[in-house]
Amino acid sequence: MAVGRAPYKCYSCGKDLWNKVLVGGEEMRGYIEWYYYPFYGAFLASLLVYAKMKRYSFFANSFNHSIWFLNMKNRTFFIYILAFFLSIIFHMAFPVTAMEFPSGPYDVGTQIYDWTDHERLETYGDEAGTNLRKIKVQAWYPANTVEGFEQLPWIPEGRVVSRKLARTFYFPPFMLDQSEEVLSNSYLKAPVLSQDKGYPVVVLSHGWSGFRTLHSDLGELLASHGFIVLGIDHTYGAPVVVFENGEEVSIDGEALPGRDDPDFLKYAEVFINTYAEDISFVLDVITDSDGNQMDEALRSLLDLNKIGLLGHSTGGGAGVKVAAMDPRVRGIMGLDPWVEPLSNNIVKKETTASYLFLRSEEWKGHKNDVNLCEVLNNNNQAELFQIQGTTHVDFTMIYMYSPMTSVVGLTGSLDRDRFEEIQETFVLEFFESSLQGLQRDYGDYLEDNYPEVFRVPSVKNQ
Repeated sequence: MAVGRAPYKCYSCGKDLWNKVLVGGEEMRGYIEWYYYPFYGAFLASLLVYAKMKRYSFFANSFNHSIWFLNMKNRTFFIYILAFFLSIIFHMAFPVTAMEFPSGPYDVGTQIYDWTDHERLETYGDEAGTNLRKIKVQAWYPANTVEGFEQLPWIPEGRVVSRKLARTFYFPPFMLDQSEEVLSNSYLKAPVLSQDKGYPVVVLSHGWSGFRTLHSDLGELLASHGFIVLGIDHTYGAPVVVFENGEEVSIDGEALPGRDDPDFLKYAEVFINTYAEDISFVLDVITDSDGNQMDEALRSLLDLNKIGLLGHSTGGGAGVKVAAMDPRVRGIMGLDPWVEPLSNNIVKKETTASYLFLRSEEWKGHKNDVNLCEVLNNNNQAELFQIQGTTHVDFTMIYMYSPMTSVVGLTGSLDRDRFEEIQETFVLEFFESSLQGLQRDYGDYLEDNYPEVFRVPSVKNQ
């Protein structure tokens, strides 16, 4: 039986990003090299112990030599036992977690694009004011067949993204490498499932320091239920964006300073406007009959009369601005949408779009609530629900990295499966209602069946 290491290359830039073990030509997942670092360290440590003891044994008599040999064996044994338990802890704390299979009847295809906005110059980074703005967009859609097509990793750019993310948490850079082994439920360039009418469209936008596949569970969910989802990597707002030519653009830490900066909200408004312009640009691309930045077979099946937005944090706030200004948008769902930096003319604007906001318990009483209340009070088709036992990052897939996120307070106390069930129900019911015209009072259903969920009855003082 042949065993080998096969390089997995980045789908766009061709770099070797991670390795998988092949047994007899078949893939055997789960080999994570850094899990075994304690054993490498134990081996080196045992050599040092041996060398130290050997140095002094030259002068020892036979009795002392026996004591030396016993001590060396005991110390080496202890080192390897410690290494064994450390390796087990690493496996448990940072496992390779399988993505949940989407609940809809359709298989999911995916395509990934680099799009350049020829009408806008870059705001951030070394190329600010000189180069054109570029973003990365991933489409999830109902597939006709997935047989024979590549099942894409959860994070196609693999180690490039995981190591950038590790640095943001002050982890050793290798500590999130196991995410490279996680497969998505999407198949690269699988043919779209044709039908007489088009599919409703949802544009998905991540928050500050997030990235598009941090919400790919929602992208796959909607695609499996008959939507086409376009997820954006917001350049300079994501940990890193890897373009097809191999260019890597890291997050611009100066784009959003700390709250102690007197100009914090000015920076924040520019930043959230950049996200909003990215979303508007995506809408322009898909509605441009002469556009050539998207696969024509996929674009031809977009129902451009049924466009919705879904965003987390900064992405949600940017979606609120776009929905307030762009009549093409029929519904916006915000997951802890960060609307604090939005101007008064945006938060007080009445629109015909439907609004649904989910708020984490952590963000109740946040400064964000002032503008959030204005948005809700100025729109008749707007609702706010709070989910108890949750934090701001519960709305992402950060749990995929470790089950310890709730222990360290990164995610909330609400059971993850329970939260996913609630979130997915909200997402599906809202977009089927706002885009498909299926009238349902999903709020009453969720409140009746999930005591963790409650409708905020009067948003003015919540």
